[in-house]
Amino acid sequence: MDIDATLDLVERLKRAAVDYALSPGFAKRLEETRGRLGLHADSVENTVEAVESLLFEGSADKEPLLARYIRTNKALDPADRAVYEGWLGRNVFGAFRVEEQNGPELLLHNLIDEMDYRTHATAGVDASHPVPSGGYATVRVVPTHNVWTISGNVHFFKPQEREFVEEYAINLLRQFPRMPFRNPDKLERARDMVGEQHRIFMETLGTPVVLGSGSEAIEAYRSFMEAVDADAAARAPQQQRTPRSGLELAPDGNFPAELRDARDVALFHHPVKSTSFLVGYREAREAHRTPPATAADPAAVRLREYIHDESVPLHVIEDFASQFPDTVDQAYRIAFSLPEFVWERDGGALLLEHKATHVEDADIPDITTVPTSLRGAYLRLAQGA
Repeated sequence: MDIDATLDLVERLKRAAVDYALSPGFAKRLEETRGRLGLHADSVENTVEAVESLLFEGSADKEPLLARYIRTNKALDPADRAVYEGWLGRNVFGAFRVEEQNGPELLLHNLIDEMDYRTHATAGVDASHPVPSGGYATVRVVPTHNVWTISGNVHFFKPQEREFVEEYAINLLRQFPRMPFRNPDKLERARDMVGEQHRIFMETLGTPVVLGSGSEAIEAYRSFMEAVDADAAARAPQQQRTPRSGLELAPDGNFPAELRDARDVALFHHPVKSTSFLVGYREAREAHRTPPATAADPAAVRLREYIHDESVPLHVIEDFASQFPDTVDQAYRIAFSLPEFVWERDGGALLLEHKATHVEDADIPDITTVPTSLRGAYLRLAQGA
């Protein structure tokens, strides 16, 4: 399919999705989205902004509307469905530096994943007015076949507004720390880094799971961070920097009072997913070892909390199940009132239901990597916090 035919396809499919979002059945959700985004003025630009958010981002308790459109529209042509699924799964919203412009065609460099996107504007999207090379843009781009097209509003910024755009990019990165991992090289480097840190954790603490009180887990974490810092210093002796203490690397303000004061805490380090603090770990583990008598028992309550709590990583639950294969079925039968439950058969579906994001991102490190070009903005924001 040539570029003109692709752009025609994009325009047709986007118009259908927008018409769906603007239909009367979603008027309330659209107004809620306007309010959440602070788009109170009644303008075309604000409507576009709200529709884009509704289609691609959804809300805390509702899926993106584009996902609903794909799921419920049984008459969709399979080829059109594939394009929509690509938009939903691979759309890129971010802050970009404008490298080149040729009318409505823009070469954009993403400040977060540090990849280039050659984008095209379709009818109804104004990207054709002159933009100085070295200027910036915030925009969403979507893939169709091998073409990236602009979706929604484009906000342009002058080169002298660089600091503002960089700080905007850092705030995006804080909200969505996996953004850099669209770049396969960054993903591979992150995996290598976490794997190396896992080696240091094991050498420093002797076990992947350190048990104790909250304060003891924090002190163990500080020992680990000191070892990581010392290893980094040894790898770059030319920098001649002073080693930092664990308290400097992980000050008290990093830890909530409920963690510091808890009696049952585990510090868990995983070779891909990095570090987790887990309150109630021993109780949850014991529930797998010795199944509770009833669903109301505290151990059963704790087990359910671990399944429902988004902060408890998938690999922790899987580790419990592998430790206690003879009792895991009974533990879940009681805790969830599922008399026929078998972990080997039903565990995956249970985890997918309650930890879908964890399942999808099982091989992606749970760390934030800041591009070198944004470290100045990161430090400015951290110092101003």
